[in-house]
Amino acid sequence: MTPKALGVSYIVRATSASELETGQYSLVATQLPPLPQIGVPATLNRVLTTSDEKVPGNPDTYKQDFRLVNVTPGQTVTVRQESTAIDCFLYLIDAVDGSILDANDDHDEFSTDSQLTFTVEAGREYVIRASSYDAEETGSFTLSTF
Repeated sequence: MTPKALGVSYIVRATSASELETGQYSLVATQLPPLPQIGVPATLNRVLTTSDEKVPGNPDTYKQDFRLVNVTPGQTVTVRQESTAIDCFLYLIDAVDGSILDANDDHDEFSTDSQLTFTVEAGREYVIRASSYDAEETGSFTLSTF
């Protein structure tokens, strides 16, 4: 799931693969609930489970997404994911187009925790994605921002 920008209208086009293919069809659109938010500073304790969504492009791992709020342009933000249960993997995602801006597997060579540090850009919205490195891995983790 890619988060969509607030206040932006989207058009959905339904078509067939060939101009000769015609007929009736149904189109259903649903609105997903808003992402949970995380501000700076904050600490959240969560559990990655098999009922969580899978990471796009890496369907063997689960994820939890958080919209980053209450930050200002030029602010340096550090995000850390820590766990004794999973090998942490963090993503920094553009909230508008879903592109991956940064990712980190290990905080340092002796740790399975992950950490990202970035500077907030004007006009950009961010999503923090907490995941694991190993396939099908689940367990508790702490997500902190400072």
